[in-house]
Amino acid sequence: MSEEQALSIAERLGMIGEKKQEAADIFQKVYKLFTEKDALMVEVNPLAEDSTGT
Repeated sequence: MSEEQALSIAERLGMIGEKKQEAADIFQKVYKLFTEKDALMVEVNPLAEDSTGT
């Protein structure tokens, strides 16, 4: 997954600024793990942001 693709996904999820970049980094790392380990599933703890941005 390219950085451009990851940033696009983060943007479509409503992330902005630093949070957008952080989310894109997570997406790329999860994708890399998934493909390099030939995984069928990757469990991710909830990734969320509340109305205050935390």
